[in-house]
Amino acid sequence: KDFALNITGTFIIKVSLDNKIIDVNEPFLKYTNYEKGDIVDKVFFSSLVTKYSGIDYKTFLTKLYSKGVSEADIGIVTKDKKEIFMSVFAKSCKNENGILYYVFVCKDISEFYHEEKYSSSINEGRMIFKGLAESESVLDKNFSMFNGVERLKESENKHKFLIDSMNIGMLDFDVKKNKFYFSDKCKQLLCKDAHANNRDIKNILITRMYKEDYYKVLKNVHLAVSNKLDSFKSSFRLVNDDKSYTYIEFFGKLTYNREGEIINLAGSLTDISSACIYQEKIKKLAYYDNLTGLDNRTYMEEYVDMLYKNNPYSRSAFIFLDIDDFKFINDSFGHYFGDKVICEMAVRIRSISKNYIVSRFSGDEIAIFIPEYGTLEGLINYIELLSTTLSISYDDEKDVSYSVEASIGISVSPDNGKDFEDLLKCADIAMNRVKNMGKNKYLFFDKKMQEDLKEQLEIEKDLKNAVGANGELLLYLQPQYDINTGRLSGFESLTRWSSPKRGMVPPSVFIPIAEETRLIVPLGRWVLLESCRLLKELQGRGYKDIKISVNLSPIQLIDNHLIEYVKEILFETEIDTGMLELEITETALMENFELNLKKLYELKDMGISMALDDFGTGYSSLTYLKTLPMSSIKIDKSFIDNVSTSNIDKRITEKIIELSHVLNFKTIAEGVETKEQLQFVKSMGCDIVQGFFSGMPIYKDDVFKALGNNLYSYFNTAARELSFPNK
Repeated sequence: KDFALNITGTFIIKVSLDNKIIDVNEPFLKYTNYEKGDIVDKVFFSSLVTKYSGIDYKTFLTKLYSKGVSEADIGIVTKDKKEIFMSVFAKSCKNENGILYYVFVCKDISEFYHEEKYSSSINEGRMIFKGLAESESVLDKNFSMFNGVERLKESENKHKFLIDSMNIGMLDFDVKKNKFYFSDKCKQLLCKDAHANNRDIKNILITRMYKEDYYKVLKNVHLAVSNKLDSFKSSFRLVNDDKSYTYIEFFGKLTYNREGEIINLAGSLTDISSACIYQEKIKKLAYYDNLTGLDNRTYMEEYVDMLYKNNPYSRSAFIFLDIDDFKFINDSFGHYFGDKVICEMAVRIRSISKNYIVSRFSGDEIAIFIPEYGTLEGLINYIELLSTTLSISYDDEKDVSYSVEASIGISVSPDNGKDFEDLLKCADIAMNRVKNMGKNKYLFFDKKMQEDLKEQLEIEKDLKNAVGANGELLLYLQPQYDINTGRLSGFESLTRWSSPKRGMVPPSVFIPIAEETRLIVPLGRWVLLESCRLLKELQGRGYKDIKISVNLSPIQLIDNHLIEYVKEILFETEIDTGMLELEITETALMENFELNLKKLYELKDMGISMALDDFGTGYSSLTYLKTLPMSSIKIDKSFIDNVSTSNIDKRITEKIIELSHVLNFKTIAEGVETKEQLQFVKSMGCDIVQGFFSGMPIYKDDVFKALGNNLYSYFNTAARELSFPNK
């Protein structure tokens, strides 16, 4: 009977009233690596309990003392300093004089505990051992390890009562006699019939066991016997009539004769289906995307790395795609429609990718892994089919229709890498290159992209240093003129970067990097401070009617500290704020319209005027336009460029000027570079003009020199011919 108890893997611990360990069974010693002499009558059980969230051991003991029973999940430390988690049922053993000691009946739940505390698997596992914990009469009266005196009595009834109380199926195989014994619980587990004979049960077990698992169990038994192990553990599936599975855990104990031959195999069978089903649910949460049902990034990463571990020279392809302007879809049609688009994309991609791994990473990012792509021509054909499949319009029951375009980057192995991270990095670089090229294309990664990225990272590093106080950033100002009087009305602030290593770095190179890395925030703060300092000097010298305009990037606009640092700069410079103008693009404004509008009104309350920059290139509506606290609109250079040759651009420019005047906004034409362009915008009633024709950008320190050269009064050749200073 002691043997039957031990093979279940149940820990039983006898604890005195003062919490000292009095006795333990063999499984406890085996799992914790303690010797009896290490802990019995020497160690308090509380000293083994680890401290972790959710368990109050004192409360557990208090309940045990007052109620006579208690249960908890408790972590204990093993001899080799590892932590195991046990589901514990405790009962006080009494006589007429009161409590004699406590009995703890425990089961190792470590593998479930780390997945989710108090999971359904643990709760169902408790039920298996609860019967044993409550069998005080069996534990107290029939087991020598608990009374320390009486030996076990030979009694088939008590033996049966013991194993039935555990709710575990027991089997015994006499190898020499080729005889099997199955407990009633075992028979019920295997065939729902407690009265079936042992021979039938053996045949049913072999017949129902899943074929691959049958050989796995035989292999585990063979390994145990070959290595003369005294126990082993295995699991297998039983196939039910409805083709579902019952998951069984088998704990086996082996007995050998003096010659080392196996003479007996005994064991316990436990139904762990609920635990396995729970693990499958956990796996699904860990490896699959809830919205689309696609694999997630974790699954793809593990799959790809395992593939290359087994076959490092596999000719595979990694495709990384991102929906173009997906935020616009969400903002225009709602997130519900956006989710439907993502789900429809998933269905379409799977329909043409049956042998590939398709994963949703996040948002609108989807990756496709092709384990073996064969020929490059075949791969290109698949990518073109993919692009075509995605571009079909998407509709919903509300008659909303939208065509999707995607930017696609591709990397291949072994050329671009032999693991998940390298292939993802290269495909991502290629995809971002597509975004920068105008979207809706596909590109294969090449080394030039890697070099460009490396150069970009170097520029980013140098730009960080330049944003510091080392004098590399320079403030230039481009004149703006009143188109009717010819008088200078103000300047637009421009940033130039004079790098000791790179020379003059064009804004088209460093501004996008500053935007991407958020360096635009400290850079923009520097521009605003320098512009306000110059404005203060202009006002101090009597130029009180000159305005300075400063660009505000989308990243600056969403910065939570924008209002705070604008106030600080205004307080430091003490300028007439009516002469400071901030330029905001349509696109930046519409990113988060309600919040941005609130910030614009806060800026207006400080006396600052605002201009809507690059008008005509964004997607703001007339409804929004009426609510904006703007004082002027800047017509985008792309329209001005073609007014001499394109009737469409002429009409658009004319209507923008007309619209802005209806809304009481001044109009500023930027990028005026020819006499014809100047004459046209003047004839259309434009208010202010800026561009190379009327004045080149001037270095900050040369502004007052230029003003002395008649820059302040009229358009003139001297102003237009001012070149960049030697700096």
